[in-house]
Amino acid sequence: MFNDGGDQMKLNLVKMWIYALIAAFPVAAFGQKVRVGYEKGTDFLKFRSYTWAEPAMPVTRPLAYASVVGRVDEELNAKGLTKTEMDGDLV
Repeated sequence: MFNDGGDQMKLNLVKMWIYALIAAFPVAAFGQKVRVGYEKGTDFLKFRSYTWAEPAMPVTRPLAYASVVGRVDEELNAKGLTKTEMDGDLV
């Protein structure tokens, strides 16, 4: 199957790199830290409505943007918040 030991060694080296990349992927994918800030004394129960602000940058992936906005709308609606076109309690 192999001409000599060199071919087997190259194959093993390729396999090693593939396994290393597979092992490193989860570290890279889940290694980001997300920080959020809010005032701990804020009573979020007093907020009843929300308004979407215009994106600061142009939307480059409209389908992904619409999907995220739609999902957030669903979650906020489930929590009893109402979407308004302007002057919401949350923006």
